[in-house]
Amino acid sequence: YYAPKYLLAILFIKEVAKVDDLTTKNNPNFNMKNGELLTLELYSASLKGLSRMDFELAMHINRINLEDYELITVEDQQNYRAQARMKKQERESQDIQKMLAQDFNSANKQMIEKIKQQ
Repeated sequence: YYAPKYLLAILFIKEVAKVDDLTTKNNPNFNMKNGELLTLELYSASLKGLSRMDFELAMHINRINLEDYELITVEDQQNYRAQARMKKQERESQDIQKMLAQDFNSANKQMIEKIKQQ
């Protein structure tokens, strides 16, 4: 994850730890690089791979709203800043499109009301 706000990333780690403690008690690994790249690793050393508990914990983690922590999922740790920038721009574009659609619908409703009143 790209974490532009360090303290929010720490709160996310705390939330994941709490979810883990209440469910699987699997103890995931966390790593924070440069104060902005957060990696979360689910791995069962005894199996040298993933277990059912890893997948169960992943499902619980997926229910956490990343926007609450301003986290952006990135695929490539080498280019995480560029990926985060692109995803932010996509989000902003979607927000603008929603606002424009709402404005358009509102203007259409007003025009229909004026026509009905004539």
